[in-house]
Amino acid sequence: MASCEMCGYSGELKQAIVEGSMMGLCSRCLRFGEVIQLSAPSSAEIDSRLARQKRRSFSNYRQKESDEHIVGNYALLVKKAREKMGKKQEDVAKALAERVTVLSRVEGGSLEPPLRLAKKLEQYFKIQLIVKKGEVASRSTVKEFSLKDKGLTIGDMVRLKK
Repeated sequence: MASCEMCGYSGELKQAIVEGSMMGLCSRCLRFGEVIQLSAPSSAEIDSRLARQKRRSFSNYRQKESDEHIVGNYALLVKKAREKMGKKQEDVAKALAERVTVLSRVEGGSLEPPLRLAKKLEQYFKIQLIVKKGEVASRSTVKEFSLKDKGLTIGDMVRLKK
């Protein structure tokens, strides 16, 4: 048998809230708190909760299987647009209500932005990052360079051929 959490009495206990904490109290100590009636949920409540969870998971699945996708050169587009506006990553991240590290990873190409973030970036920079499947992006996905550019390396040429 359990004991009262307030006085230590061994006997029948009831659940009560005392100063914001749920406690098992004996009949003498119940006056210090608010008695809580615990009941099991009905089968109808359980069924409705399960149905809501299934609808949510199905809607998430439909969003993943969307007919939209992000263009291949998203990192270059975002970085050039930010630099063209003369903004720092911190300023853009604050304006978009995103973390600086997320924006940094998007610009670096290590994180493909989710559609929600891509839409924010499109509106903020007025660029196209999302295309429908089957459509070709208006810009090519090949890195722009010039053979006369002194910053060109052999590594850039190898990446270009892939």
